[in-house]
Amino acid sequence: DASGLQNDLNNVQSQVDSSMKSIAAGAVAILAPFALFGRNIIAQGLAAAASFEKTTVEMETMIGSVEETQKLLAKLTQFAVETPFEMPQLLNVTRGLIQFGERGDELMETIKILGDASGGTAEKFSILGIVFNQIRGVGKLMTQDFRQLSSRGIISLQDFAKHFGKTTAQIQTMMSGMKGKITFEDFRAVLKGLTE
Repeated sequence: DASGLQNDLNNVQSQVDSSMKSIAAGAVAILAPFALFGRNIIAQGLAAAASFEKTTVEMETMIGSVEETQKLLAKLTQFAVETPFEMPQLLNVTRGLIQFGERGDELMETIKILGDASGGTAEKFSILGIVFNQIRGVGKLMTQDFRQLSSRGIISLQDFAKHFGKTTAQIQTMMSGMKGKITFEDFRAVLKGLTE
């Protein structure tokens, strides 16, 4: 009867081995997507770290100071946490502002003005950042720049009319032609007034 008991033990062992293999195969099938997801998360994290390092070096070169760059990136990170804007958008707009010489508190004030004037939407923020620097480069608000912003609901003729105490028709005349009488400083003041 010992051989029967041995056969029974062998059968039980065989069933346990088979069950364990099935469980292991099931676990692998279930856990494989999680492992792949984890690997992708790690890869994305490494890519983000490399991108941030590249941005840090680029900003240090533009600003000329490691300490000032670290302070700026910390402020931008905090701004990203407190607003709907993401770092890539903030960095793109910031680069343009730095190229025009803005630094420190002035830079962060402009970022806040642009963020508020854009109504917290990423697309408007990016466009406003580009147009803001175009207007700064020319030194005055031209009709085509105004149209880019007004068509997106960022700014209106009424905003300028209120600022200057003029009619909207007078404001259109001030923007028209190559002379453009609304300066960059006026434009910035109107944007700032929208957010107060």
